[in-house]
Amino acid sequence: MRELANRYDSKIDEASIIQYVINGIDGPRSYKIILYGATSFSEFKQKLRTYETVIKNMGIHNSNSPNFRHSYESRGRDFNKQSFQRKPTRFNVSDAAKNPQRYFNCNDIGHLSKSCPNHSSGLRYLSCNLYGHKSFECRRANLNNTSTPPFGVNAVHKLPSSINMCKDVTIFGRKLNGLVDTGSNLTLLRNSTYINIDAPPLKQTNTLLTGFGFSRINVIGTFDSEITIDDQIFPVTISVVPNSCTNYDLIIGCDVIKQAHLNISPTGVKMCTRFKAF
Repeated sequence: MRELANRYDSKIDEASIIQYVINGIDGPRSYKIILYGATSFSEFKQKLRTYETVIKNMGIHNSNSPNFRHSYESRGRDFNKQSFQRKPTRFNVSDAAKNPQRYFNCNDIGHLSKSCPNHSSGLRYLSCNLYGHKSFECRRANLNNTSTPPFGVNAVHKLPSSINMCKDVTIFGRKLNGLVDTGSNLTLLRNSTYINIDAPPLKQTNTLLTGFGFSRINVIGTFDSEITIDDQIFPVTISVVPNSCTNYDLIIGCDVIKQAHLNISPTGVKMCTRFKAF
């Protein structure tokens, strides 16, 4: 190192010469780290001795020497023999032919999603082979499963004969066709029927009735009367409603039913006053 310094300008500092020598050493950079930090030739010599000891212990002398090449070649062979080496993957050309590209939304072979000709048709349910719905929306599947009723639905195979809830009602000497309706609070009379019987004038009322689908019905007027059912007389206030509200002449509501004993059987319905047993 001193010879190098004497060949050139004597003004070159020791640190520059030390750096020049370190750069000229051919070896792994990770081992050359121990050479840095020396501020004098004597200190640098000590670091060089340490460096030589490390290199000898690692079996590395020079990248150009046979020992250096043998060491790295042997390390490469040992690395390839380690147990974590990836095992080669077997690839069979016939497997690729058996499993070409498949787009799973339509289940067709030979294309992926971006080139699907049926992309605008939506999803494809494979059981019915039709587009635009999923399994729970499939109509064909529902038709095939009609033998098993869905959960929460009662399967009725035979409907019983309907019970006749109609009664003959006499009012002002006229016989009318009345329907017993336990869902109606009031007794209702069609307007056309009211006109054809000898009924008293109507009283004004603001009663508003609510029917199916929350339909609203304005009562035209009311009158007090007596009606005869099963030879029993019941006093009642009758509400006259438009003809479009019902097809029956009279709807027998709960204001009459609560005055009677009501007996409903497969043969029909029978009414009598509470003071008289069946």
